[in-house]
Amino acid sequence: MGYLWSVHDRAQTANQFFYLKSWTKIHSCGTDVRTSKNPRLSSDLVSNVVSKRVRDRPLTRLTDVAYTFKADYGLDISYHVSWLGVEKAREAMHAFVACINGFKYCHPLLFLDGTFLKGRYKGQLLAATVKDGLFPVAFAIADSESESNWSSFLYELSKVIADDRHMTFVSDRNLGLLEAMPKAFPSIYHGWYLKHLKNNFRNKLKGMENGFKEHLIRKLGDCAYEPTLTGFHALLEKLKSDGKQRAYNFLLGLEPEHWANAYFRGQRYGEITSNAAESFNNWIKEARNLSITKLVDTVRNQIMCQMLERKDIANKWNCIICPTFETNLQDSFNSSRS
Repeated sequence: MGYLWSVHDRAQTANQFFYLKSWTKIHSCGTDVRTSKNPRLSSDLVSNVVSKRVRDRPLTRLTDVAYTFKADYGLDISYHVSWLGVEKAREAMHAFVACINGFKYCHPLLFLDGTFLKGRYKGQLLAATVKDGLFPVAFAIADSESESNWSSFLYELSKVIADDRHMTFVSDRNLGLLEAMPKAFPSIYHGWYLKHLKNNFRNKLKGMENGFKEHLIRKLGDCAYEPTLTGFHALLEKLKSDGKQRAYNFLLGLEPEHWANAYFRGQRYGEITSNAAESFNNWIKEARNLSITKLVDTVRNQIMCQMLERKDIANKWNCIICPTFETNLQDSFNSSRS
């Protein structure tokens, strides 16, 4: 038999009066407490009861939780249920959970990049970022951008990315990342930053007259943006003809399915640059000078402030989608009426 509501009250030791703590119109916790040792006392109910305590005292002991339920409710709670309830309460207040959950509502497009740290111990900060309002999903500290470090990062990332979404990753062709990607995400589409390709091409053209060098680099961009196979190959042959052996050597083995729109089978939503990754690196620019523990805490605090600010803004919206896209949608509707 289903429940339509639930009431959470508590007896005060001093006068034995019951005080109403919360009232839920729709009962959802699935718990029916009848005896002091009822096994149906769920960890969700424990999490709900102790959430404020865990928020105020992060190092709350499980024995304290068990004592609370015994003293206030006359219930005996198992160690496992107590531990699980506290873990759920900690997870609910964890700043990075908002990143993981929020990504479900962003485009399934992640920008991967590593940026060097400037503190005493150096190292690299590996990050996965969404361009939707500069939304950080995950980051990690490593000693280098090696294959093993990228593998560890991607493995942990795979735990929080839904399997039912057709994901696309975009990166700067880092060698360690290229080796790690097929192992962690064998079926995911992987695009490369056009800016990084242009910089590599520019290095191959050293000593060439600047005007002609930039002409060839623009031709490479034209190849990347071209949407049709016929157009792509025509532009590619023109690039090889103009750039001769240097262009031919650079393009040799450069798989177009990773950088050319005509061959790319994933969905990049028009994104072919590294703007999101560069914006994230600039966002944490000052934190990169700190020690590792201070850096992580600073980034965590920045994320919390960002989430709070966006929450306050969103609460003032009067439409289903954000005002910017509401305006774009209305403008598109009006321009297409004829």
